[in-house]
Amino acid sequence: MRILLTGTFPFPEGGGGASTALHMQAKGLSEDGHSVKVVVSQSSLHSPPDYLDGFQLKVFTVLGKGCCELMRRFYWITGQFGVLLYLFRSIVTRQFDSIIFYGGAPIFALAAVLGKLLNNHTCFFQGDIVDNHQYFTVTSEKILLRNVSLVLIGGSSLLEKRLVEIAPANTFFRLWPITYTDFFGSGNANRAKKKHVLDNKRIIVYTGAISRLEGIDFLIESMKHVVSKYPSARLVIAGRILERDPVNGEPIDYQSLINKLDLTSNVMLVGLLRISEVADLLASADVLVNPKIDHLINRMAVPIKIGEYLASGRPIVTTPVCDLDKWLTDREHVLFCKPGDSESLAEGICAILSDINLSARLSHNGAIVARQHCDYRVWSKRVAEMIKLSEH
Repeated sequence: MRILLTGTFPFPEGGGGASTALHMQAKGLSEDGHSVKVVVSQSSLHSPPDYLDGFQLKVFTVLGKGCCELMRRFYWITGQFGVLLYLFRSIVTRQFDSIIFYGGAPIFALAAVLGKLLNNHTCFFQGDIVDNHQYFTVTSEKILLRNVSLVLIGGSSLLEKRLVEIAPANTFFRLWPITYTDFFGSGNANRAKKKHVLDNKRIIVYTGAISRLEGIDFLIESMKHVVSKYPSARLVIAGRILERDPVNGEPIDYQSLINKLDLTSNVMLVGLLRISEVADLLASADVLVNPKIDHLINRMAVPIKIGEYLASGRPIVTTPVCDLDKWLTDREHVLFCKPGDSESLAEGICAILSDINLSARLSHNGAIVARQHCDYRVWSKRVAEMIKLSEH
């Protein structure tokens, strides 16, 4: 099949989990024998290549370093306009057998309507809840749901229920988080230990966005309990620290919390790492943690990091938020803890640190389930099958 995937975020980096997921989707479909093209409004690369990982890449604007806000807005508008015109032309000329819109951008809603009018096959990939205060995005999501041929869901059953209520006559297909399992299963632990000076330490690792929504407050607080039992324990937190917390809107200052709890020797904020460094850090961990709190946003979107964690073959302590307890088994694939409870999180971490058999079982089973369900090649085959089914 000739498949177009399109997004409106920086690619291949800079768009967070969305960039990573879109990249893996294109890579998987390409390796499955399909002719794949990715069209994005902006790129994080100075000179974007025409081909990347087996698929074609078309970019309309490049984000230069040090751009002023006025120029960023100009690039954003021109990038969106370029993608929209490209989609219109592709639909009119029937250049692709299917177009996958990644996210609910308003320009995609316009393209979906034209696609339906001209009998083009289109898909809408949605993995998160839309903020009800964003009128245009909410409206475009509804238009997309009612005009595309297939809806792909990268979230929970709650998100699926919400989307089905908007367009009950459409076809929906829910997927596990997509992951490059080979890559995240081949990190170099020694390299990470050397880089972060972690030799002879019990290493606990968190990677991803850093905010109260992710449960970082409770994670740091849990270290008081962990360190009392394992003085050599080190918590490494890697990722971008948001300027303001998405839950309460307050400025984020986790270093002050670390200082207040007298954990400066036990908790490290190492910032945003390259993807290869993330894989190394995961491989070095005695325990990986996903402490998301029970919040509506978290109940909708399955964290991409779970697939990466599982693929690394390291044991995981996680809250069950977002249906994780419906597709992972406690003490078989992961160890569940209560959301928003630092003591429960600490107990889970200590349980793994103290039980070699539990650690080995979680590591082994987690890696297996990642390759069975999260691997990008598995994802691509399932999506291709659903596209063919929805064509009839």
